This record gives sequence, C-alpha cells and structure tokens, in this order.
Amino acid sequence: MHIRSLVLSIAIVTAIVSVSHAFGLDDQEATTKGAATSAQAANTELAALLKKKTKIGGHVKVIDGNGEYKGTLKQVTDTTIDLNVETETAYVPLAVPFQSVQSVWKRSSHTGTGVMVGGIVGLTLGILLGGAASNDESPLVDEEELGMAGGGMIGLLLGAGLGAIVGSQSHSYNIIYEQ
Repeated sequence: MHIRSLVLSIAIVTAIVSVSHAFGLDDQEATTKGAATSAQAANTELAALLKKKTKIGGHVKVIDGNGEYKGTLKQVTDTTIDLNVETETAYVPLAVPFQSVQSVWKRSSHTGTGVMVGGIVGLTLGILLGGAASNDESPLVDEEELGMAGGGMIGLLLGAGLGAIVGSQSHSYNIIYEQ
C-alpha cells in the first residue's frame, strides 16, 4: 500500500515537472507545486481509505507526533480526522491533520471468537453430561445417544450465548493505516 503511494507521488511530481518545463516554469516553482499536489494526493488517498475501513461513530485510535488519541470517529474531511476523544469525564472534539498522522487503528470486538469457543466448550460439556445423565438407571432419558445429543444441543446454545456475551466485552485495535 505504501509503495503504491510512493510510486504514485513520484509519478505525479515527474509529470508536473515535465509539464512545467513545457510551459517555461522554473524548477523551484514546479517542485513546490509538485510537492503540494503530492501531499494533496496522499491526503485524498488517506481520506478514501478511512471512509472505506471505518464508520462514523465507530471507535478508533489515532497516533500522531503529539500522542495517542482514542475516541469515536466524528467525520473524515479532506485534510483532517475529526474525533470525539475519550477523557476521564467527557468526550472532547479533536481534529487531527493528515500530515501529522502516523497510524490509525480500528477497534473491534471478539464476539465471533467468543461464540465459537463457548459453543465448542458447551457442546463438549453437554455431550459428556448428557451421556452421564442417561445411564440405565436414569429416569430422565432411556438411551445414552439421545441424552448425549440433547445435552450437546443445550450445551452448545448456552455456551455460544455465554461466549457471545464475554467476547463482546473484549476489544482490540487493528491497524488500518500506518505511515
């Protein structure tokens, strides 16, 4: 991703220098215009990436030269990332300019992982307990296989539900942009 940006920036600067020579602009003027156009292209690319990978109101972490900011995404403009930053008492609005952004991270929960782990553990325990409860002397279930199947289904549902609750409370940040 970064190599494409670099190649695109070099191509833009080269094209601007070539056109400027054709129209008689001096090298310094052409380089200044090329650098501005290159920075603008990088800003446009970052804005497009953020709009694609994040949602307004979603939790993000932005790291720049001044520190790390965690909060909810308010908007992405052509030049800034606007956040409502979490403080101890409230949310504070903050606009982080693209030029200072070092990395952007998106928060995600682990609900799916919790469902899978909880479901597998619940299924296993349900099969074992269902099989143990359906022995020859059991008044509940006559056949062991039926007890194992019923216990497995109940265990799967309970385990998956509990796993979803635990997983939804566990969060991590995944990087979506790094300079």
